[in-house]
Amino acid sequence: MKSYQFVRDNLKEGTLVAHKVFMTSKEDIYRYGIVKFTVDNDHTFVLWCPCDDYPVSKNRGLYASPVKTGNLEVLNEIQ
Repeated sequence: MKSYQFVRDNLKEGTLVAHKVFMTSKEDIYRYGIVKFTVDNDHTFVLWCPCDDYPVSKNRGLYASPVKTGNLEVLNEIQ
């Protein structure tokens, strides 16, 4: 994901983002989601999509959580 832009500012609602959750010896594991709202200057609340590589939600459904904004990578920014 080296071609993606790291987040430095607040994101608009609906922006598609990636968050690296851990690294393995073979590859990095990401979860993907859509920005819901900005919590504060350092955190963004994201609605995460179900993912086979990172199945942490119950019944593989949607879930949401805050994450440090600087750890997100922009995949598709809403203008």
